[in-house]
Amino acid sequence: TTRPTARITNAFEAIARVRSVKSTAEIDAMRRVAELTARSIREAAGWVTSGVDERTLGGHFQLACKRGGSQRVPFHPIVKSGPNSLRPWRVLTAHYDRRNRRMENGDLVIFDVGCELDHFVSDVGRTFPVSGRFSPEQRRALELSTSVSAAIIVAVKPGITLLDLQEVADSNIPNDQKKYMQTGLYFGHHIRLSTGTPVLTDEPLQPGMIFTVEPWYYNHDDQISVFIEDAVLVTETGAEVLSDDLPRRPEELAKLVPGR
Repeated sequence: TTRPTARITNAFEAIARVRSVKSTAEIDAMRRVAELTARSIREAAGWVTSGVDERTLGGHFQLACKRGGSQRVPFHPIVKSGPNSLRPWRVLTAHYDRRNRRMENGDLVIFDVGCELDHFVSDVGRTFPVSGRFSPEQRRALELSTSVSAAIIVAVKPGITLLDLQEVADSNIPNDQKKYMQTGLYFGHHIRLSTGTPVLTDEPLQPGMIFTVEPWYYNHDDQISVFIEDAVLVTETGAEVLSDDLPRRPEELAKLVPGR
């Protein structure tokens, strides 16, 4: 009643346009936080071994972030192993004590984590074998997920849309594996000051946009789930992977864990 002429409208599109393209200073900040997140995952991976619980790994990740200058984490670290890896994080968070499983040899453990540095955030994911070795089936699943991710990243360039990249993702998933691959809205989300930055899927990509690429693989038939997530910057000619300090190949990821 105090503002009778005021109108309430949806500001989603306006906010999305303002936040989607980053300045040079913002891109530098996003590079730094992505590098810190990659280093922190490396450090936490050094604690992956049978008998260690998921909260301990999350604690080591947060400690590495803060040692590197991070003021806080943008979301609670998602660390999932064995049967827990087959459950989406929203399901796990609905159960108070389910996210503290002790890992066993033969398990895979997934990191879906990020550091926050000077208000800017990152969101990166990798999958590690608890024993230090991937089984042939686990390796094939990770190689599939990684190949889909790589195809999406190669296709990134100014002028195309996230819906176009969704089609790239779909076309690179074998028909017999489509029921296991989760590409969601398209396969990821924009990031900046939060991991929930609004997204316009039909907006042409522009240099300075930063988003994640994260095709999930949930195979309940074979009880295998794998995950790889990278932060990607749109450049004038294509894409720069800001989280490229972390390996993606199964044999390189296996080398980061003790395997005891």
